[in-house]
Amino acid sequence: MLENNRPNVDKSIVMQKILLQNLKRISFFPFFIIPISLAHIILFYLKLSEPNTIEYNWRIGIIAAHSGLIVLSLFIALANYLLKRVRHKKLELINIYSSLVFLGLLILAVAIVVIDQWATPSITPFLVICTILGLVFLINPRYTIILFIAGYILFYIGLGLTQYDPDILLSNRVNGLTSIGIGFFLSLVMWRYNNDRIIQSIIIEKQNKDLTQRNIELIEQSNQLQSALSIKEKLFSIIGHDLRGPMAGIISLNDLMTQSIEGYDCNKTAKFNKAIGGASAQVMNLLDNLLDWSRAQSSRTGVKMDCIETERLVDHCISVLSTSACSKKIVVNKHINVRAIHSDINIVKAVLRNLLSNAIKFSYTGGIVDIVVDDKNDFVEFSVRDKGLGMDESTASSLFTGEDVESKLGTNDEKGTGLGLLISKDLIEMLGGKIWVESEPRIGSTFFFRVPKLVVE
Repeated sequence: MLENNRPNVDKSIVMQKILLQNLKRISFFPFFIIPISLAHIILFYLKLSEPNTIEYNWRIGIIAAHSGLIVLSLFIALANYLLKRVRHKKLELINIYSSLVFLGLLILAVAIVVIDQWATPSITPFLVICTILGLVFLINPRYTIILFIAGYILFYIGLGLTQYDPDILLSNRVNGLTSIGIGFFLSLVMWRYNNDRIIQSIIIEKQNKDLTQRNIELIEQSNQLQSALSIKEKLFSIIGHDLRGPMAGIISLNDLMTQSIEGYDCNKTAKFNKAIGGASAQVMNLLDNLLDWSRAQSSRTGVKMDCIETERLVDHCISVLSTSACSKKIVVNKHINVRAIHSDINIVKAVLRNLLSNAIKFSYTGGIVDIVVDDKNDFVEFSVRDKGLGMDESTASSLFTGEDVESKLGTNDEKGTGLGLLISKDLIEMLGGKIWVESEPRIGSTFFFRVPKLVVE
């Protein structure tokens, strides 16, 4: 049941970790083989007997076998050094190298045991080496069984060359079989243990990464939620103030206008009528922004891509705000270099209308506002430039963050809600675009927004 529930792990990654761990383990062999072999060589050399005797040949054979172990250890040290310096390690090469070292140690163990038979029936070196190979090397059991069998065949044949007592020969061959059985059993256990441990470490590492990523996402979502709650609190505060104020003003002005009509005071009537129109326009602007806000926040409302004639879109926004522009004698110029685009007409219209409204609001009487539509590689860029009040860098950087939703008065003390730019940012991000501003105090501002380009040629 547990195996079935285990997440899938890339076998190549597991094998890579096993082989690299195997390489690290092999690197420790020279540190204990060389001193032990040197001790054997020195002790056996000091005890050399008369030449051409069995004891002499035995001691010379042991010296030669341990010299072979030193040579193999030096080869291991050099090979490990070279493999560690290879930046992109070839796993197949490491696998072959590990198997060769395994077989080399097994052959030298056989050689020592075969030579030992001249003086003693012991096969202890073979048992020790088989045990060490099983505990230290991490090689797939399918390969270790082949290597152990090859070593035993050499062991079986080699014993017959130096051990002439049939009873001892039989006993040693049986014990040799037991030795490789112990070695293979240890190899199998260590392989399974380390394989499972490495898989578990990979799973835990992956889970930790996933948890870290989820924590980051949760923190980001929490920050966004806190920001949204803060903005909405300010939003409802503004709605309560900006909607209640103009409506109360309209009711009051309407009463005064009624009294002026009854008194036949045309001047006062015209004045009150104009004030009611301004207050109504303010309420209408707030309602438009609230509708746009609702569109940006509602997940049920999708983006509807349509073919938009760019010039008609710009003309529509200019027409909607023509009264405001005329009242301040502001000229709105257009420079359109993209004939048509595919986008959501309501979103682009709302954003452009907001930016144009702001440009008129903060332009001086008799000023000029330029609307430019340009082709910018993968995007279509709209910009609205005025030569009005402008703003400093601190104010400009807070416009789209929701930190300061309060509206600033225009050049003719025009009031607003402060929601337009914040809503425009949400709407543009729904399209996968972005919005920003460049401004200098008393020189003017240029607001830009980009939408992904699906230009109709």
